[in-house]
Order: sequence, then C-alpha cells, then structure tokens
Amino acid sequence: MRHLCLTVQYDGSGFHGFQVQNQGVRTVQGELEKALETVMGESVRVTGAGRTDAGVHALGQVVSFWSRGTVPTERLPLALNSLLPADVVVTDAKDVGSSFDARRSKSFKTYRYLLDLGRYPNPITRHYALHYPHRLDLEKIREGIAALPGEHDFAGFAATGSTAGQGARGTVRFMRQAQCDYLPPGPLSMPGDDQRLLAFTFSADGFLYKMVRLLVGTLLEVGSGRRPPGDVAALLQGGRAVLAVPAHGLCLLGVEYEEFPA
Repeated sequence: MRHLCLTVQYDGSGFHGFQVQNQGVRTVQGELEKALETVMGESVRVTGAGRTDAGVHALGQVVSFWSRGTVPTERLPLALNSLLPADVVVTDAKDVGSSFDARRSKSFKTYRYLLDLGRYPNPITRHYALHYPHRLDLEKIREGIAALPGEHDFAGFAATGSTAGQGARGTVRFMRQAQCDYLPPGPLSMPGDDQRLLAFTFSADGFLYKMVRLLVGTLLEVGSGRRPPGDVAALLQGGRAVLAVPAHGLCLLGVEYEEFPA
C-alpha cells in the first residue's frame, strides 16, 4: 500500500461542497475519487484538509489517500487532470508516511475572502468576490481585526448547530494572521481599479464551521459603522456573530503542515 497526498485547485461554483454527499450531488471529493479509481485501478477514498462548503473555492486544498496503484507519483497530476473536469486541477503529488493525515496532521490553513467594492459588479469576478458597493472605513476594520491574532475561543464565530466544538480542542484556535488589504489590479482590471478588490486573509491552526464568513460579516458591520471595532474583541469573550457573508467570496489559499513524514 502507498500513502500519497495531492494538492488540488478548484472553482467551487459548480459544486455542493468538497465532501461526498448523497448520490447525484456533485462534489469535489466525488470527482477526485472517480478519477483516482480509473487511474489507480481500484476504489479510493480521499481525506481532505478542509471540507469546504458549496460555492467555496480552493487554490491549495490537500487530500491524502491509500492505494495499491502503481502509477508513478510524479505522473499522477497529468494522469488525473486528463480525466478531471475543467473546474478541478491537481497541481502536485507526493508520497507521505503512514502517520500523515491531510485533515488531522498539525497544520495551518489560510483562507481569503474577497470583496468587489466597485459601484457596479465586475462580471469577471462575480463568482469569486462579493459585490459590496458601500462605503467602508478601513481603519476601523483594521482596528477590529487586530484583536484576532493569538489563541482565542472562537465559539462566537461558529455557525449555530456547529459540531466543531465537540472535539478535544473545543472551539479554541490559534490565529497567526488576520489582515485586510487591497489587492493590486489584475490583467482584466480597468483603469482606476487599484482600490476595487479588498481581501480579508486569515491563517489559523483550524477553523470552525462558517468562521471566516462570520468574521468577515462582523468586520463589514464594523467598517460600515453598525458596530464599534471593540465588538470583535468582545465577541471573543462571549456572544455570537450573526452576519455570515455568502460563500462564493471565500477561497482556501493553502495548507501548511508541520511536516510531511516520509
């Protein structure tokens, strides 16, 4: 048996999330496992680093799996990409040790949430950025977001009914990065678009269900003057965030592991 991991990118617009669900529902995991079954010649079950929701994208999802297949590791990306649909791409493959688990091995995940601040929505980014044509006070947002780095109980930023807090760690997570910055104009940008795309970036050793979307929703309330910046710190001590932004602006940028045991 071989133990392997893949780095995967996908456009989440056409998926009902990453995780396999009922038959007939299109998922990223389902597409990967279908392609792997053909390439490896056997049924394969993958474990993903993050179980992204419907509409959420990824540039650096990681999955691990066991297989008796004999295709050389370095050839797996090309072999799989020849079978996968255009909205899923494998960018890397490597052999890992038996103790590695894409989901449970110690890691940091980085997510980005993107806003389109233009007066009118940009059709090019409509599936990847939330159109938000409202005035925002970036200084207040940065004042609020400054409370997030460090180890905190993020229960107030977990969706109602979440089971994430039932594990050994509960709802405590360590966030090493939380920031809000404009992205530089892209190749399809128009003149004057230098402050059009606003990115919220969060890196932590784990995220609760809808945590990033609730964090961004709260920070937008701060930036629009509906909440004081101090409410972000207050919600870490108790209470519950109520505004979750839509899923399509969210992207899993990458997963960094403490080690890939060989």
